[in-house]
Amino acid sequence: KPPSSRSATERDAAKRKIVYRADVYLVVEQFEPLPEQIEAAVKQHGGFVSASNITGSPGRPRSGRWTVRVPVDRFTEFLAAVRQLGEVRSINSTSDDVTAEYYDIEARIRNKQQEEERLLKLLAEATGKLEEVLAVERELSRVRGEIEQAQGRLRMLKDVTDLTTVTVSVTEIKNYVPEEAPTYLTRVRRAFSASTTT
Repeated sequence: KPPSSRSATERDAAKRKIVYRADVYLVVEQFEPLPEQIEAAVKQHGGFVSASNITGSPGRPRSGRWTVRVPVDRFTEFLAAVRQLGEVRSINSTSDDVTAEYYDIEARIRNKQQEEERLLKLLAEATGKLEEVLAVERELSRVRGEIEQAQGRLRMLKDVTDLTTVTVSVTEIKNYVPEEAPTYLTRVRRAFSASTTT
């Protein structure tokens, strides 16, 4: 919709700042293609891998863990794509609304910048007494430090609200049978297989 026709509710929702995170645990029979498949899914959804770790040795089950950053508007699509790569053992997702903090910091930065301008004006108009000049410079240094700290926090919040964080953990198991709901016998077989490879 064009901006003029959007409802107040839609505009408010667009301004919300929410941190989305998800942890996905998959099992597969063939681990070999997984790294490339995950990289492809990440690229397709406009994200990037911020960390990865693959463990295992020849003849032993392998496992991998990827921390992925994906744009908020591709979050749901990316999770759906990851679900197709193996059997989903668990998906845990959380969301934290940091809207109030985000806009409070923005307002604080504006106020501090106004204070900085007043101090700069005082410094320019100082009578020349060393004590006065030093006092104003100390205040100016304090205000600038507070601005930098607030700007750092705002950048961090912007980063975690623009990009979601998805952790994908994959474990290779023997005799894998991809099915929506593993039967009791399949679970018993997997448990036995896992116990003989540890």
